[in-house]
Amino acid sequence: MRFHLTEDKINSLLDAYAQKGVKVIRLKDNLCTLQGCLIASKGLPLYYDTHHLTDLGSTIALGNNL
Repeated sequence: MRFHLTEDKINSLLDAYAQKGVKVIRLKDNLCTLQGCLIASKGLPLYYDTHHLTDLGSTIALGNNL
């Protein structure tokens, strides 16, 4: 069985964590565009599987938030 949240539900969940002292990072902001989401960069994968980023994927997803 697979569990999938809609974008609205994900945003609602993340917004619930937004409070003083907590920085919510939406990984989609750096991994996706209107054309789609990156799955590789310079021939290297950004994901280990459907839910886990590689080190490179994490670096790109966090962008300037490191």
